[in-house]
Amino acid sequence: MHSRCFCPSTFYGSRCEFAVEQMDLDTVDADVRMEVSVDQEFSPDLSNNTSKAYRDFRNTFQDQMQKVYQNMQGFKDVEILSLRNGSIVVDYLVLLELPFSPQLESEYEKVKVALKEELWKVSQDGSGCQNDQVLCFKPDSIKVDNNTRTELSPEAVCRRAAAEGYEDFYFPLLEENRLRCVTKCTTGVDDAIDCHQGRCFLERSGPTCRSWDNRKWFETWDESTVGTFSNLGFEDDRTVKDGNLHVALEKVHIHRPEMASSSL
Repeated sequence: MHSRCFCPSTFYGSRCEFAVEQMDLDTVDADVRMEVSVDQEFSPDLSNNTSKAYRDFRNTFQDQMQKVYQNMQGFKDVEILSLRNGSIVVDYLVLLELPFSPQLESEYEKVKVALKEELWKVSQDGSGCQNDQVLCFKPDSIKVDNNTRTELSPEAVCRRAAAEGYEDFYFPLLEENRLRCVTKCTTGVDDAIDCHQGRCFLERSGPTCRSWDNRKWFETWDESTVGTFSNLGFEDDRTVKDGNLHVALEKVHIHRPEMASSSL
C-alpha cells in the first residue's frame, strides 16, 4: 500500500513542509487594466455579478475579446472587474503569460499599446457590430490604466512566484531566456549555506540546516517518476513500507542540493 501526497509546485516533503530551493521560470504572468464603453443600454441588473444579465454579458464580452486578441502572443483571457452606466462601461483586466526575457518590462509596455490598438481597429471597422449578439465598442472610450501595472523586475517576479510567507528568501539569477529564483539552499550560488554532512531546507523561518544523523530520515530518488521520494526511516528506526510520496511539480522545476550517501 502506498500513500500519495500531491504538493503545490512551491513545496515538497512528506507533509509538503519544505519550500523548493529553486524555481525556474520560462514565462511570467502579468495583467493590464483597461476600460471600454459598449454601445448598449445599461440595465440595473448588470450591477449584480450573480444575475443572468451580468453572466450573459460577461460570456459575450469574453468571447469577443478572445477573437480580438486571438493572434496576440501572450494573451490568455479577460476578467471583468465591474460594469457601470454610461452606455455600458466595462472595467476589465487582460490576463497575459509573457515569455521571460531581460527585456520583459519593455515588452510589457509594447503589449499594452498593442492591446489598445487591436481593440481600436475592431471598433473602427465595424466588424464587431454584425448582429445583435455581438458587442459594439466605442473607439474613443478605449483606455489603458497606467496607474496600475504589473511589476516585472526580476525581484518582483520571484516574490510573486514564491509561496506566501517565503518571499524574502528568494533572489533572482538571470539567464538568457529564463529566470532562476534561488535561495541560499541552492547549490552553486554565491553565499549558499554549507550544511556539511547535513542538508539545507527552506522552512518558514528561512534556510535551515538539518543533520541526517539526528533526523534519520532519508530520501531515495526514483528515476522512473520525476519528483518521487521514498521515506526509508524515521527517528525511531522503524522501516516505513508505505511512504512513497509523489510530488506534483507543475511548471516549476525543483533542483535540490546533492546529499551525502547514507545507509540505514
